[in-house]
Amino acid sequence: MKSTVVPLLCCLLLCCSVMKAQTVFRGVVLDAVTKKPIPAAKVGVTNQGVGEITSSKGRFIYRKYHQIIDDSNRLEVSATSYQSLEMPSEELRTILHKNSTIYLQPLTIVENKPVASPRKVHVLWDASKVTKFRNPKKELDFLLRYLNRAHIDTVRLTIFNEKLLFDTLLSVQNQIEEIENKIELVEYGGVSNYHFIPSTSAQAVLLFSEHLPTYGELMVNQHIPVHTISSNLNHVNETYFKSMSAYTSGQTINLNQFSSSAAAKFLVSGKFPPIETVVSSEQIITGTIRSSTGPIHFATISREGSLDEIYSEVDGTFEVPASKGDRFKVMYLGKFTAYFTVSDETEYTIYMEDSSEVLEEVEITAKRNRYNFNPNKNTELFEGRAVPVRSLHISEMNTNVTNTASLINGKFGVISTPHYTYVKGLEAEWVVDGVVMSPSQVSPKNIIRISVFRPETNLVGLKLARPRAKIIVTTKFHKDHLDAEYRRMGFSPRDNNLYTETPTLLSFDITTGNYAKPLVEIANPVRKWEEYQKLRAQHKDKVDFYVAMSLYFQDINPEWAKKVRSDFAVVAQHNLKAIRVLAYLHEIAGAISEAQYVYERVVTMAPDQPASYRDLAYIYSETGAYQKALELYINMLGGAIKGVDFSELEKTISNELQHLIVLHKPKIDYKRLPNDWLKAEFKIDIRMTLAWTSPDAHFEFQFVNPDNRFYTWSSENNMSNKGHQLLEEFIIDDATVGKWTVNIRYTGAPGSSSVAPYLKYTLYRNYGQPTEQKTVKLIKLDDQLDKATLDSFLK
Repeated sequence: MKSTVVPLLCCLLLCCSVMKAQTVFRGVVLDAVTKKPIPAAKVGVTNQGVGEITSSKGRFIYRKYHQIIDDSNRLEVSATSYQSLEMPSEELRTILHKNSTIYLQPLTIVENKPVASPRKVHVLWDASKVTKFRNPKKELDFLLRYLNRAHIDTVRLTIFNEKLLFDTLLSVQNQIEEIENKIELVEYGGVSNYHFIPSTSAQAVLLFSEHLPTYGELMVNQHIPVHTISSNLNHVNETYFKSMSAYTSGQTINLNQFSSSAAAKFLVSGKFPPIETVVSSEQIITGTIRSSTGPIHFATISREGSLDEIYSEVDGTFEVPASKGDRFKVMYLGKFTAYFTVSDETEYTIYMEDSSEVLEEVEITAKRNRYNFNPNKNTELFEGRAVPVRSLHISEMNTNVTNTASLINGKFGVISTPHYTYVKGLEAEWVVDGVVMSPSQVSPKNIIRISVFRPETNLVGLKLARPRAKIIVTTKFHKDHLDAEYRRMGFSPRDNNLYTETPTLLSFDITTGNYAKPLVEIANPVRKWEEYQKLRAQHKDKVDFYVAMSLYFQDINPEWAKKVRSDFAVVAQHNLKAIRVLAYLHEIAGAISEAQYVYERVVTMAPDQPASYRDLAYIYSETGAYQKALELYINMLGGAIKGVDFSELEKTISNELQHLIVLHKPKIDYKRLPNDWLKAEFKIDIRMTLAWTSPDAHFEFQFVNPDNRFYTWSSENNMSNKGHQLLEEFIIDDATVGKWTVNIRYTGAPGSSSVAPYLKYTLYRNYGQPTEQKTVKLIKLDDQLDKATLDSFLK
């Protein structure tokens, strides 16, 4: 199997990334004659949703990270009193990732013709789950009055939630009752998915909705006004609707500010009176989370009945929109959960008590150091065995320096910066007396020896996706910490790393769980579903409940399982951890199109996390959107997604790109790739990926090979410096043949968040071959406080 040279590939991809790259560009729009900036100009790309409006200085930044340019796209720039500009896709590609100047020609004759009233409108009616603030009757009354006053001939009525419920062209004169009946009989439920909204040829669009789309975005046209109508008093996402209306020269109408008749009159005339501020039932609640020792940073504050979460600041303060009567839950590791209910007050102080007993002060006496120091030592204990290292003794170092990293910098291929250390191109971590820490935490004067170890593979024959070198520092304060650290990581120097444990087998029988038990006792499937609906009212904000119910109904009735996931999506849509769990559930159920919608939303929620883009590229490969997958992989490896560091995922992304090339070469634009990659054979015997929901989910993942040797990987020890690591890849290739076992143990503390951490484990056999097989499992991490066997397989 040919090895992958990732840095070379990155360079090559960076050079060719503009050929059909993601849609990211910036610039300024100027008057072609005066060269002065044009404010409020519209800059957009067809079939990519709402574009940008230039600032007072004519500037704009257009970002659509997961959108690619194909032959159907074109750049459109327009402004009042100027000729519109259109640029075909081949020219648009030349300005991607660049700062461009766009000139618009002023119109020689500006005619102030009255705007013709539309005769055909497209009504989009959002039928997703209604909050207590929406008033559909008032919205319908407004619509009927508008259709009558504006003398509309035909209406295309599209009713949608997470699917298309109704879409028909109707005559206002002959079918007004049908329009009214269809809307009156709408059953509201699920989330909103704009992917299903068809394109329009109408002269105006009326969008009745109250919140951001959960999935997708509206494919608007700069020249067709979109009027957004809401009856929600709070209208929490008004900014989104205003930007959509502004981009299309439409209106944003809140029916709490006008009567239905007045709003219809104003929309027809286009002349709205000054709008008074509407007093919302929600207000901003501020507060401070404290304990006996002071403010608490990063406490989780969640509204009961929802999965919305915020976190307290360094000084313990927080802000959250709330209404009188809302009850909030406050959680923090090592503290009893606290609650408070919103009253007429706007400021609260919440005290949290310790949930564990405080130990009396004890005196610790150090034992005599039993470590034998050898000035010429050329081995160190690593992964349970003596490994060759290159060492510097105190006699070879200038300990008068103030920076520990400088002691080894430039020696043995070491390059050390304030934030990273590399050994011949391989990232390294510092282990000081057995403890992983920064070299800045150690005084050079206390160092006795520094050893450098650069691994190729580990003891059990496992090829790591990102093996790390070790800078092993021994100080004069060493107290057997090195042995203790290795034991904690799973290495055992005294028994030569032989595995002797017999952990329990992890059970995936959902029927034994607490949530499923009431349903198991019911024989009739319909009654089971009715019981679920009753239980949902009690557990509507419990992620574990929806996970259990989705998995339970998957074997009984997949459509019911889909409805469970839909119910989950309603409460999970604003919680990043919960929505990732939803994506995992879709994958396990084989609903990969739905998983794609979720991963696209994750990118918009977490654009700074590299795993967000990788997950989307991966799911594009699964849904058959191979060109989109290729585009994202190229941009990740080519450094085209500015501000996001993919260096820790390079090997994983590289393997998945090769996988895409080998299995789907005829369906992608393979000419953009290096010839070596197109000719290379690619096959991996066993590949595993771990994806988890939160960077602070700490767990250990242990491998045991057929020779009973083990290796333990820790998410905590391998956490990215940026704290965004949510993915790890392991490869077992050209290794010992026989039975392999993988174990898992949660090392964090349960109960510190309203959303428990989950892990998606994926096992591939014959990865990259037509005979490839894939197994996906979902694990609730904080249930695994004791080590358990997750999987075993024959290689």
